[in-house]
Amino acid sequence: MKRILVVEDEASIRELVALNLKMTGWEVLEAPSAERALELIQKNPPCDVALLDIMLPVVDGWGVCAHIREKGKTPIIMLTAKSDVGDRITGLEMGADDYLVKPFEMKELMARINAVLRRSEIPDDTKKKLVFDKLVINLDSYELIVNGQPVKKGDHFILPCGFGDVEMQGEMSLVVSTVPVQA
Repeated sequence: MKRILVVEDEASIRELVALNLKMTGWEVLEAPSAERALELIQKNPPCDVALLDIMLPVVDGWGVCAHIREKGKTPIIMLTAKSDVGDRITGLEMGADDYLVKPFEMKELMARINAVLRRSEIPDDTKKKLVFDKLVINLDSYELIVNGQPVKKGDHFILPCGFGDVEMQGEMSLVVSTVPVQA
């Protein structure tokens, strides 16, 4: 089940959005303030999407947006009455993925949520990997895989592209021989 954070101080809007999301299968975390949103963010795994109002009491939605961006890549849709072009540009430059001005149609909000999900969903097996034929470099784990086998420090192997002898020196540090390998 996908999870969404809805940060909105107007109870009627927050409850209507939450109800519609729940009816379509979402788990909804509701926050009437930035402080509550930050609590929910700390206590729960990352949400799949966050909907943020800008004009919140005490701490505004810009602060929540910045906090979410510091923590990861959760798609953010600003959902606000601030319709000025400058505000929209600020929201997008701060890391929001979309910006919807109130009043809005629920169908449009749902379409925008689905759109940011499509753009953000990358299959787990392709995240942060460089793949060159039979050579795979995992940028998350600093692992090098050649011909399906992980390479460890001190290992020697022949690159599938025929560069010659290669020695793994350390994390992601390779020494490549310039002498071509005879087949």
